[in-house]
Amino acid sequence: MKRRHGAILAALVVFAASAARADDRFRFNVVLDGRVLTTPASTSFLDQSLGKTRYGHEPRAVEVKLAQAALLGRAELRPDLTLRVHANIDAEHDFKRRVDLIEGVVRYNPAIGDAASLDIRAGVFFPTVSLENTDMAWLSPYTTTFSAINSWIGEEVRSVGVEGGPSFRIGEAQLRLFGAATRMNDPNGTLLAWRGFALHDRVSGFSDRLPLPALRSFDRPDLFPDQPQHVQPMREVDQRWTWSTGLSLTHSRYRIKALYQPRTANPGAFDGQQYAWRTGYWAIGASRSFGPVEFLAQGLDGETRMGIVRGGGNAVAAKFQAAYLLASWTDGAEARHRLSVRYDAFRVRDRDDFKVEDANDESGAAWTFAYAFMPAARHRITAELLRVDSTRANRRDLGLDPRAVEVLGTLSWRVTF
Repeated sequence: MKRRHGAILAALVVFAASAARADDRFRFNVVLDGRVLTTPASTSFLDQSLGKTRYGHEPRAVEVKLAQAALLGRAELRPDLTLRVHANIDAEHDFKRRVDLIEGVVRYNPAIGDAASLDIRAGVFFPTVSLENTDMAWLSPYTTTFSAINSWIGEEVRSVGVEGGPSFRIGEAQLRLFGAATRMNDPNGTLLAWRGFALHDRVSGFSDRLPLPALRSFDRPDLFPDQPQHVQPMREVDQRWTWSTGLSLTHSRYRIKALYQPRTANPGAFDGQQYAWRTGYWAIGASRSFGPVEFLAQGLDGETRMGIVRGGGNAVAAKFQAAYLLASWTDGAEARHRLSVRYDAFRVRDRDDFKVEDANDESGAAWTFAYAFMPAARHRITAELLRVDSTRANRRDLGLDPRAVEVLGTLSWRVTF
């Protein structure tokens, strides 16, 4: 199977490269990110534990990783119609398959007046929410590690559907209003409840099966007897469509984004593999530039529920909140040097009747310091220090102290072809 995927990928690379040479309307890019890192003395959530970072090893270790391998294609079918595809090669964990789809979007942007247009996209896409992830391959120009909010968006939130609405030119700003009809994201909320927030830069593929920690509540026949030891975030369970709405305002000096996702899933649905989670949230963020310094702030507030127990209550009910403030300095328009610092705060509050049997309370904060240097146009070297201080009740299930302080040091080299 892996050989077949590799052969298909190689053929696509050759085809896209030849198409790009033949016609400027077709563009193909590869993004690679290698890094040297010092791990925290805790096991990562990617290895079925409750560490808050992508990397973790006990005892601490120095490791060399190929962290990102992204393949991107873009085709301009006509001036107002484009096709964009983004796939990742999972170089570290093969949870389902090595090559997996991240986004596949057709965008239609026809003019409807001198200062207005329609902006419609259809396919597999992220919600219009992130202020950080503006680089190619949904990466961040500010830090290697995403905020807690956008780490969660990258791993659990993706949809199949249509998003669209009008876009207006207002002076030097662009205002976009949108609504979306989507599906295929019913298990969204599983990681927030049972593992909590994490800080990392691993973006889930559409077919990913992400590991869950080995919690004692999974062994109880009266709670979650059918829950497998993984979650598939991009899966349709209750056969319902959901909707969302929001806006974005973009200017050269400021940006604003707001998104509302209502709770629409059926929390009693189970398809034999995954449960549906009734997850809804508000996400609001803004950025403002003052010369070479830019400030970003974003907040998330939501709730998730799953399962129906005797009496009509939910087996899991949790409120979640997160916020960050980021400041970033660059040395000019080319941004060859960038210094960034970010503070994150996050928490999960257990609201169901099983706080002892299935303890999901969490609180935490993190500091991220990053220095990025571009020695050449397609190269970025980033040194980063991440410190996460968190307390999570169900760490006791794994014989761990509920409180953990994790420090991750990373030196990364990102190359774009």
